[in-house]
Amino acid sequence: MKLRLLGVALVAALSFSALPALASGLFPQLPASTSPGTAPANAISQDTSPGAAITGQECIPADTGLTNGQNPATECISPSQLTNWQLGHNLYSTIPIGSVAYGSLGTNTTPVAGTVAVPTDSGTTVQYVDVSGGKLYFSSVRQGSGPAQVSAPTFVSAAAAGSTSLNLALTNAKSALGVPLTATAGSPSGAVGVSRTAGTSLQLAGEATSGNTKTNAAFFEANLPAGYIGGHDVTLDVNASISGTGTLTAASCLMTPTVYSEGVNGAETAVTVGAAKQIVAAGSTLSFVITGTNLTPGQRLGIGLSMAIVSSSGANTGLINSAALRSS
Repeated sequence: MKLRLLGVALVAALSFSALPALASGLFPQLPASTSPGTAPANAISQDTSPGAAITGQECIPADTGLTNGQNPATECISPSQLTNWQLGHNLYSTIPIGSVAYGSLGTNTTPVAGTVAVPTDSGTTVQYVDVSGGKLYFSSVRQGSGPAQVSAPTFVSAAAAGSTSLNLALTNAKSALGVPLTATAGSPSGAVGVSRTAGTSLQLAGEATSGNTKTNAAFFEANLPAGYIGGHDVTLDVNASISGTGTLTAASCLMTPTVYSEGVNGAETAVTVGAAKQIVAAGSTLSFVITGTNLTPGQRLGIGLSMAIVSSSGANTGLINSAALRSS
């Protein structure tokens, strides 16, 4: 009960104090205690002395009012917190980050958009900003009413932060209708075929062109890893190439992804994914960003890959060499 009365007395004292007195660091008519845990030298009565100077480092005990058995039962409030509450001030403000150096990447200075929230009263914050390859972490500390100190950024790479990846097994792929593949491309209709030579290669192959266009598809099901952080974007990496000696219409040779969220009730919901990209004959890894909104750890996804190969003459075959999901 004493704690509650003390908090009320301080609020009352602040409510009827002139603002200049608050700004000067004094609580009018609130004498200082002679030592921690003891009553003030002069009890609050008709005393008109200006009170004792405060430093902003003090801690005022208060009853939280929670029911018995719930924590915390008490809390400590600094004078400036109480003052800011009375005056309706925000407890946090923001400062721009500007350009910062990646400490672990040499002396390069890279512009970073965003702000760091700093406490307007005693406190500490730790925040991060997403940058290429990882995150920049900032910490800010303020003691009492002194200036906030913001630390130099610490760069943490995605690998160190625990990025997750999941390979999509080529032999688990199905046709666009979800039925098993065969070793023959185009059977089922429009599907890739499983092409494996023991000890040499394992790929998903499309039908061979003959001066025309061949489009073949594969479909995968995968659960996002347990280590995936919900709401973050996911990258779909597909390594693809083209074999054969025909004359390609290069710009028209495309890999087009589609992604779906697979519901427990059997419903599919389209998920936003990056646009089609050109497949180069020599082979390369094509990366498509899957928007992470509404995605959660363990989320079941349906992933479709449609491969279009166009040649003006001769035979060419599209190949899917690997596919994987990754996130950070």
